[in-house]
Amino acid sequence: HARGWILENVGGSLLRSVTLIGNSPANEFALQKLLKKEMNVLTPFENFLIINDVFWVAFIAYYGLIGMSIFMYVLFILYKTSKYVWLNTEHPIYKVVALATLTLVLASIPYSFIVATFTFRSFGIYFWLLAGLTASEYLRIRKLKNENTAGT
Repeated sequence: HARGWILENVGGSLLRSVTLIGNSPANEFALQKLLKKEMNVLTPFENFLIINDVFWVAFIAYYGLIGMSIFMYVLFILYKTSKYVWLNTEHPIYKVVALATLTLVLASIPYSFIVATFTFRSFGIYFWLLAGLTASEYLRIRKLKNENTAGT
């Protein structure tokens, strides 16, 4: 009941108000400001922090459309980088790392509508570790490719 209400009412109010820069990265302050200024309906629950459960709605409330766009761009670059490494590396371990990163990027987007995925430290450590390893291999492949094309 609560997640559907949040998507319909809070998400709709956020998109109608076109919050470009958000309210604040401080959880409670941003959500209180959102509920006071931009919401025309009363919350059906006392604990307004439940809005954090729908991560993308909370993310827009905190950082606005600009912050959301930047974050989505980073995820898109991670997707492209992971796919490139998965298809072009000759090392089997990096194929696995790139595939794991690719899977985490793709799975985390819809999963974040259910729970605040990126705020979990146990998820974040593996996500960013795999993303870093994938990015490192991507740079190695690109450097090798540039050296081969410059040498011929």
